Amino acid sequence: MKYLILNVVTNSGISKTSQKPYSMSRALVGVPFQDVDTSNFQAHGFGFSAVELSISSSFSTAFINQFNSLFKGTPIEIDLETSLDREGKNIIVGFSTPEKKAF
Repeated sequence: MKYLILNVVTNSGISKTSQKPYSMSRALVGVPFQDVDTSNFQAHGFGFSAVELSISSSFSTAFINQFNSLFKGTPIEIDLETSLDREGKNIIVGFSTPEKKAF
């Protein structure tokens, strides 16, 4: 599925609990806004919502390099493959090289 990638960030440091180094990459992705209409809450809008997705460590370097080579100050459209991680959250597990097209 094609997504608008707004940014890619890698956080790294030393864990407070285990004192071991860590590194994790995430992408901020624009997804079409979806209305919510329940008896207790309503949200109606147009455009995109920003959702943060983790990037699988097995290819995060390749994904970050691809994004950096295409990013020219505007979001990049990339076809992403997602899966659920152990906690039931979406994680990016694959991508295909996009056409050189920016919004």
